[in-house]
Amino acid sequence: PPQVNAQLEFLVPAKEKVTQDIPFNNESDKRWSIVAQLTQDGITKDGKLPKDEGGFFEIKPSRIDVDPKQTKAFQLSFSANWTCEVHGSLRIENQTTRQIYNYDVKGLGDDPMAIANLNIKCKARKTTKHRIELLNETNYPITYKVKTDIQNATGPLTVQINPKNKNFYELSVTPMRGGNYLGAIYFYEEGSDRYIWYTVEIQTEPPKAEGSIPLETYVRRAVSVEIPFKNPVPEPMVFEVILEGQGLIGDPTFAVNANATGIYELIYSPLLSGEGFGKLYFVNEKMGEIWYDLELKAEDAPPVTLDLLQCELGKTAETFITLENPTGDELPVIHRISNLTNFDIIPERIILPPFTAYPIKLIYTPSNLEVNESATITFENRSMGKW
Repeated sequence: PPQVNAQLEFLVPAKEKVTQDIPFNNESDKRWSIVAQLTQDGITKDGKLPKDEGGFFEIKPSRIDVDPKQTKAFQLSFSANWTCEVHGSLRIENQTTRQIYNYDVKGLGDDPMAIANLNIKCKARKTTKHRIELLNETNYPITYKVKTDIQNATGPLTVQINPKNKNFYELSVTPMRGGNYLGAIYFYEEGSDRYIWYTVEIQTEPPKAEGSIPLETYVRRAVSVEIPFKNPVPEPMVFEVILEGQGLIGDPTFAVNANATGIYELIYSPLLSGEGFGKLYFVNEKMGEIWYDLELKAEDAPPVTLDLLQCELGKTAETFITLENPTGDELPVIHRISNLTNFDIIPERIILPPFTAYPIKLIYTPSNLEVNESATITFENRSMGKW
């Protein structure tokens, strides 16, 4: 029978192994005896791999006997000692049918995967130490050069491991802010291009608040507070300012001179009534995260009493009410009048343009002589609350 020619390619990370089954299904009435012969570039006559070889193939078993109506398989595996490209050939012969299968095999060793993920739990502005176990399974000592992209992490620049032994590398982490951070640490073998590495997840508990600041006002009425902030170091510091909470306004950065105290002005201008909480953060890479709790309270604005409107019976008097829209969106407003007999609003359908003070006409039509006539007028928007 004609020979069958094919190609097989394996891709595996360095220091890993991948296996492929090559099955044979015997549909005949005779028992098959099948043998496999594997050759690889660079393998010595005694079957050993040269020390500098990057990877190698294996075939197991070298012979299979397949009974009628049964299936058996060879297992071809490729192991990558390091990044490499390895070529070889596999010849499989069915000695019963004389069928021959020729395979060109190629193995690619890719960059190594991380050995493990290190999870380190810390507190902001405090140092946490983590020991990393390193193994040396070779017959010669290994010295690693250490590099990491983790911010505010320190440790020895090198670490040595004796043959067939282990050692520990101590990593010190001093995160300056709360939150979860991802990074990696690499150990490069001296005199070689090989390395091992770990992914690192830093879970940082934020520092305690410096204090709590109460802020209370009416809706659409701003109130401000001055917060003293001391810079104890002998160099100027610039802080990123982060505000969390509704209606908070302040500069996004804050500079404080060396060994001085600066004043940060925080403005609270709520649009809706209610109580809640907020946070004020000052963040600097060297000084870390300094923050305050904010207790926020906004009450509905008190009613505004308009000047007295007077006119003769059968005529009308009018005045204007101004509604402010401090947002960048158009705001539809509905209105309610408790006394529709004597008072009316123009226009009937009110839409406040963005960033404007919009005049609303109020018309008074008297219905009685020498009688004070009054009404309560309410304007309302879902985003802005009530006027």
